[in-house]
Amino acid sequence: MLRRYEEDGLDSTVAYYNSQESVDGPWYGFIIDQNGYTISHPREEIRGRDPNLRVDATGYFYGDDVLGVGEDGGWVNYVFLNVATGNQEMKHTWAVKRDGLIFGSGWYERYISEPLDKSDPAAFTVALVDQAIDRYEREGREASFAWFDSAESEDGPWYISVLEDGRIAAHPTESLRGDEVAPLTDVNGYNFGPDLLAATDEGAWVTYVFRNRESGRDERKHSWVVRHDGLLFVSGWYERDY
Repeated sequence: MLRRYEEDGLDSTVAYYNSQESVDGPWYGFIIDQNGYTISHPREEIRGRDPNLRVDATGYFYGDDVLGVGEDGGWVNYVFLNVATGNQEMKHTWAVKRDGLIFGSGWYERYISEPLDKSDPAAFTVALVDQAIDRYEREGREASFAWFDSAESEDGPWYISVLEDGRIAAHPTESLRGDEVAPLTDVNGYNFGPDLLAATDEGAWVTYVFRNRESGRDERKHSWVVRHDGLLFVSGWYERDY
């Protein structure tokens, strides 16, 4: 990247790393300008991203670490969408500052391959959704939905629900299947259904109060929602002290 920048100039380098030609499977380069905005990335929706939005799926704000690298370079680790797999995965990015610009590229670690510690409920929830998407891709709709509908798929308070065409298409609670999502409102009057439906392939956290069947209480739930293949895959964790 730096050699291309030095030989061809910024405009040509930005154009190249905006193109799909620059992508090699999960590997690609990106450039951040002096004001912290992404000016080059093969995914158009990332270009121009506000520096304050560099928060990963676990809630870690990695923006300052990326912008803080020097001319000798540095590693920054965070969870990011791997478009080659469609999953949120741990990314290890090497970034270097040159002429006030940040040049970066990284590799992904399939961190869901090993069991996760439930003491980090956010990371565990993200991994559970990734695994659900993997199951859907591996086994197909019918078999994966049958698993999501089953009691065997539940792990304590964790389970997967799948939303399709604005309704609950898969859920271990049979009575909820087929319900509309948009009207869903918690006990505090917060209509959280539209926020679930607005999630993208990058994923989003939606927080609301919901009945924890394991405890039998209404508790604050943090749900991670990812859009994949026209479906929304959802799982969440509860704050027991709510």
